[in-house]
Amino acid sequence: MSVKTLTDAPGVSDPPEEPRPRFTLGALRRAPHTGLIAVLIVVVVATALRTDSFATTTNLINVLRQVSVTAVIAAGLTLLMTAGGMDFSMGSNVSVTAAVGAQLLSHGHSTAFTVIASVLLATAVGLVNGLVVTFTNVAPFVVTLATATLLDGVALLVLGGLSVSIGTRMFSLGNDKVLGVPTC
Repeated sequence: MSVKTLTDAPGVSDPPEEPRPRFTLGALRRAPHTGLIAVLIVVVVATALRTDSFATTTNLINVLRQVSVTAVIAAGLTLLMTAGGMDFSMGSNVSVTAAVGAQLLSHGHSTAFTVIASVLLATAVGLVNGLVVTFTNVAPFVVTLATATLLDGVALLVLGGLSVSIGTRMFSLGNDKVLGVPTC
């Protein structure tokens, strides 16, 4: 037994549907964090209206300087998480790198050497994490959590639990401008 279907003549089709609006007020209300964003906007506008120094380029640059390290770490983690990975050792990597850099500076090494050594150390830690996760069956959660614990201990050993004075040699890294843009 066969089933017959009726079709339109060639070239005849239904009229195109009306395009649906992509953005609606209802969709905005259902979006997560809408309330938080609204409160943030209200606070920023209220503060800008109450003080003369809030809505200035100096304040904006100051805020950007304060979040720069966190933003760099967040950018790296965003790429990693987009690829399906995770890394709990990034903060500890920053702390051990800063500890080693401070010790190098306090022992008289040049700023250029210290920066290069710090970048190489941080890269080596990330490379070791990546190799262990890639070539073993250990979960990234376990590897990076163990690395974070190890690095926190190394930072404590390097600094001996004390503050290290590095003088004023690194101040230019945070106070200079390159092509008119603050370096940090």
